[in-house]
Amino acid sequence: IINMGSEITEVSVIATGGMVLNRILKVGGITLDQAIINHIRYNNDFLIGRLTAESLRRNLGVFTEKQASSQRVSGRNLLNGAPEQTEITSRQIRAAIKEALWSSIYEIKSILERTPPEVLRNIQKNGVYLTGGLSNLSGIGTYIEGVLGVKVNVASEPEFCAVRGLKKIIQTKELSKLT
Repeated sequence: IINMGSEITEVSVIATGGMVLNRILKVGGITLDQAIINHIRYNNDFLIGRLTAESLRRNLGVFTEKQASSQRVSGRNLLNGAPEQTEITSRQIRAAIKEALWSSIYEIKSILERTPPEVLRNIQKNGVYLTGGLSNLSGIGTYIEGVLGVKVNVASEPEFCAVRGLKKIIQTKELSKLT
């Protein structure tokens, strides 16, 4: 299970009802937004805020569109200090996000390499599951699948998976004993 949230990514290998391996990474949506801000700042000499970066990440289908799309944003020109509007392309956002995601993908590969062979066979057969709000990023499952070489299943309404799991634990008599 790869749970990609706003501040962290948690990678867990679960088998026969128990956790085999687990790693928490400090890479999430906010990290990607900061990578977008830095990329635009250093490549365009243009300053945008975190909410604008988040809007760019969500609106420009960076992992799905073959041709470049763009979005007009407001910010500050760092050369003259004046407020301006400029076009930001999906290609720029893709470059910024891929750089930031690479450390997560490296750690996911590392976890898979340390996974016991019998569990790894099941993962290769059934794939990994992507949850968390960042999983809504259009095409991210396909991108991770291409890099890892393992099928990626994106949960429906991935941002609510943890809440639904907790609800199930609370409402089920046998599971509520775990708390």
